[in-house]
Amino acid sequence: MNGRPSQARAGHARRVLFLEALAGLLGCCTDVSGGLPDGRRPDVLRFSFFRKRLFIGDAKETEVPGSAATQSRLFGYIRWFAGHVATPDRGGVLVICFGRRADGRRWHDTVKALANEARVTVVRSGLQEFDPGCSLVWLVAGQDLASRLVPNTEGPQSFFLAL
Repeated sequence: MNGRPSQARAGHARRVLFLEALAGLLGCCTDVSGGLPDGRRPDVLRFSFFRKRLFIGDAKETEVPGSAATQSRLFGYIRWFAGHVATPDRGGVLVICFGRRADGRRWHDTVKALANEARVTVVRSGLQEFDPGCSLVWLVAGQDLASRLVPNTEGPQSFFLAL
């Protein structure tokens, strides 16, 4: 956690803005302002009606991947994500944005384990650092998106999502 609460809020807000931009770049521009059907509200919840694509993004500042409360909240998001991507013509992207690079592998393992528990067929997942203090763990699910992943020649673990 950062030294002061105002710093923590600023870091969280910056990550939410990053996730909102990412959702838009992926074509998920419709804000699902009411949240998920059970009332849960990830930081960024967007949808593309044209592509039938769901984007769930959550920004982390003070939470850690090993926290039972954090895992419970994420599993709630992932259950709805699993229901959406279970239909063949639908796809989804789930992203966790966090600050501590050292937590990256643990975030990735946690998200993958929760997705596995919810029976999500993950097409691709990854961990990417964008700058110090802004890293992403992401997973892509759904047959629709499997055909749209294009290898990026910039790195062995990088993929572009062809819109």
